[in-house]
Amino acid sequence: YLHVHGKFRIPALEGLAISIPIILYLLFFSDEFGIIGLMVVTTFTGLFKLSLIIPSTFKTGFSIIPRVDLKDKYFKMTLILLGPIILGSMSGYINTIVDRSIASQLIEGSISALSYAARIRQLVLGLFITSLITVLYPMIAKIASENKSIESIMKFGINIIILITIPATVVLMIL
Repeated sequence: YLHVHGKFRIPALEGLAISIPIILYLLFFSDEFGIIGLMVVTTFTGLFKLSLIIPSTFKTGFSIIPRVDLKDKYFKMTLILLGPIILGSMSGYINTIVDRSIASQLIEGSISALSYAARIRQLVLGLFITSLITVLYPMIAKIASENKSIESIMKFGINIIILITIPATVVLMIL
């Protein structure tokens, strides 16, 4: 919601709001307070995250009262498009299960090699592609809502993704 309204700072900081206190706890207090302390810190980081997001969300005009029109054509279209998205997401998990079951019958270390390869792939996706898409999607949505041509922003986005991912992929393959 905040991304659509051009607010990127708070969503970007929310990861830090969760990670830094947990890391500090694990480094300095985990021996003394154990798993109970981790649970308390995690709860407080979640509350802190909410204290960052909620004020920013209401400043953009968000209403807490849900407005769902079941007859809205966009709502129906969203429900129709959910099916292929869910199938696509499931296929990734099914692929992982099949890969690991095949690797379990190969030489020792095959499953570890697959896990490392998956982490490297996630690194490229998470670090570069998701970050770029997070910034580009609201721009595309705004241009499309104004009935302007989105061709130039799409070309720009695809070019940036290609310029970043191809060298990153080559470097990761060499490593």
